Amino acid sequence: MTKQEIRWIALAMLQIQPGMTALDLGCGSGSLTVEMARMTSPEKVYAMEHKKEALEVTRRNLERFRLTGVNLMEVRAEDRLQQLPALDRVFIGGSGGALEDILCQLTPKLKPDSRIVMTAVTLETIAQAKVLLQQEPFANLTILQTGITRYVRRVGYNMAQAENPVMIFGAETNFL
Repeated sequence: MTKQEIRWIALAMLQIQPGMTALDLGCGSGSLTVEMARMTSPEKVYAMEHKKEALEVTRRNLERFRLTGVNLMEVRAEDRLQQLPALDRVFIGGSGGALEDILCQLTPKLKPDSRIVMTAVTLETIAQAKVLLQQEPFANLTILQTGITRYVRRVGYNMAQAENPVMIFGAETNFL
């Protein structure tokens, strides 16, 4: 599950408004899918995940928050992106090693002034995302690295417990 603080940053960067069409690619547990559905309308949200168990967790989380109508797809993104409607906002939480293919197929689906936000934790994905999101049609690339530390109670003391750093990329489309 995407940690709460990472969700806050990603959602702030996405700037989802009511009526926008959004995609949560690699939705995992659906924590961002739930937030997207609350910000726009559930039927305007598409969630893709190739792991059946993870998609079932997303489904349960949507039911828990009484959000019906989200378009859930058990599929590898690169196999179904061309079937999506035009998109205003995209969150990429996982690419399964197919980031370049995903962005190539996603580009024709992006509306002018759309935004893409993605997270990465491996050096390989970080390097690839930086290169790909600096190319046309993307512009205004923002790269953040998080350093989240929580304090937990242990044997009468509050001790720092650091989370792994996460890189968050944000870009806008630059269509003429």
